[in-house]
Amino acid sequence: MIRYDLCTLTLFQEPQVHMHFHATLPIMHRLVEKIVEDFVTASPRLLGRQVSMGEVMYEVAGRLGFGERLYDTNFFQMSPAQATAHLMVARESIGLIELYRFSHDPFTAAQTRLLSTLANQVALALRNAYAYRKTQELTLRDGLTGLYNHAAFQDFLEREFETFRRYNRPLSLIMADIDHFKAINDTYGHQTGDFILKELAALGLASVRKSDLLARYGGEEFALILPDTDLARAQILAGRLWQKVQEHRFIHHEEVIPIAISLGIASTGTSEVTRKEELIHAADAALYRAKETGRNRYVVAYGDQVFRCLQDDQPLQSDSAFPRY
Repeated sequence: MIRYDLCTLTLFQEPQVHMHFHATLPIMHRLVEKIVEDFVTASPRLLGRQVSMGEVMYEVAGRLGFGERLYDTNFFQMSPAQATAHLMVARESIGLIELYRFSHDPFTAAQTRLLSTLANQVALALRNAYAYRKTQELTLRDGLTGLYNHAAFQDFLEREFETFRRYNRPLSLIMADIDHFKAINDTYGHQTGDFILKELAALGLASVRKSDLLARYGGEEFALILPDTDLARAQILAGRLWQKVQEHRFIHHEEVIPIAISLGIASTGTSEVTRKEELIHAADAALYRAKETGRNRYVVAYGDQVFRCLQDDQPLQSDSAFPRY
């Protein structure tokens, strides 16, 4: 409906800004960088805060040129024709659309009004989509800790296990449990118990990658799904988590609460794990072994009834009292 050479769609989505470029002519990559830099400079006026370059994510649809004279940064700085429309909902700006013509053929008043009408429709659609996604997200979150809940854990693990089966990419799982949590509730009260759960969740979130999923599995038990992670790397991460809990001071109402956790680690790298349920069973069996051998430790499942406690650096052979998996 409106001819353009370059379109940018900028969406203000905390904590990042997303810029989508569509070019109908080959443009230089430096031109894309220049537009991003200009947005960062104007961000206090547009957003009421200064945005850094690191907060801006951008992608380009169309051809990037190499050596074309017309559509580089110097040409762009000669002020091509430009039309801008803000994406506004109830006086809140959620983004903007900008159109450019390198021919200096100006946009007409009718085209500018059409762009504004289009922007209003896009803004409403985006706001509805954001609200729907937020509602969906809330159904997948634990109300106390803000972590993903058991249902989200099962869904994510199902997808990642399918990826493992199809592409043979490693997948690991860590199950963690707070030692003597009932005694903590009985001694300090359930409010302190809730504080411990939230504090431990925050500690875990600060220690994992964006590609991982940390969930409250149930009660005082947590589960950490590690895509593209083999058993050796999962052991390292479990050790770091265990060490962080050891070093962290849990202080509630000016009282230090002694906290320890036990962890069980399992991976898809063994022949016994062919279904996601078996991976859960393996990690849970390793966690059970950690509890039975003294707590406050992390234990690795190495296959059919073989466990190893990393702190003791000694293989632990399970007996008939422990389940097979």
